[in-house]
Amino acid sequence: MKVLKFLNENHIATTQSQFDYTPYLNGKKRFPKQEVVYCESGWHGCKPEDIKRWLNRKVLVVELENVEEFDDKVAGTTGRVLPELTTKAQELIDEHVPEDVFEKRAARDKARFVFEIAWDAFEIAWDAFEIARVAFEIAWDAYDSSALIEKLKNLLEE
Repeated sequence: MKVLKFLNENHIATTQSQFDYTPYLNGKKRFPKQEVVYCESGWHGCKPEDIKRWLNRKVLVVELENVEEFDDKVAGTTGRVLPELTTKAQELIDEHVPEDVFEKRAARDKARFVFEIAWDAFEIAWDAFEIARVAFEIAWDAYDSSALIEKLKNLLEE
């Protein structure tokens, strides 16, 4: 199956793998075989209708084998770059996608990165809050508060 693979200016995947596709650009070298696991392993690409999610400055046209299709991408066990089609696809991207789209994409990616860090910090803070809350509940339950409560009720009745 022929699909698109978007990369940064240095032909490096911008996903978790940070894989460098440079040695494969001439199409003579095949991608090493990998098991397909969504977002974890295998050689991922997208169909033209999914480019909004994956668009980046460089595009490859790759031919994947043993493809599994997912909602917004596909993945295969191996494949190779198709250099002639890659050149044509890159020309189409360069011709039709305005520069500000890439700038806004970069800003979105940075914001997402900051959000992910903030979310991780929030989860850590929430866990700390929960630990403190439980510790307080345990301490309060261990304390005989009934005498204090009775004294405060009497005080309010004065």
